[in-house]
Amino acid sequence: MAGTFTGGFYSDGSQEGLFGTDNTTNNVVENITTDTATTGAIIDTEGFWRALLLMGTGVVTDGDYAFSLAHGDNSALSDGAAVSASDINGSLPSYTADTDDNKDARVELVIRKRYLQLTVTSTNTSSGAYVWGVIVLFKPKHGSKT
Repeated sequence: MAGTFTGGFYSDGSQEGLFGTDNTTNNVVENITTDTATTGAIIDTEGFWRALLLMGTGVVTDGDYAFSLAHGDNSALSDGAAVSASDINGSLPSYTADTDDNKDARVELVIRKRYLQLTVTSTNTSSGAYVWGVIVLFKPKHGSKT
């Protein structure tokens, strides 16, 4: 998905968009219909101090959906571990059966490891829900290039 998200990565791999060349976005957009863990792309945070996570739902027919965030220093996240709650300003959201249509949440993260990956875990699912998440990197470690 990273190659087509406007305002983030483009099909040629460039990162220019709504926020200029110093910020990067990536998304997870899924219509989840089974009990599973749906992972987003592994994001390289090199050069940034902070990340903004935007998450939400469209229509939730049934099921429970919980977001989690892993980080590590290995590019494949073989060393991946849950991000400490003390590094997150806010709480990662959970959404439940048909009571959370069209909800959204945002949290800010202090980046401690180089790579991040957003995951949504679904349980009690038969018909499913439309669930999305976006990571925006900001506060570059070095001055803007533009």
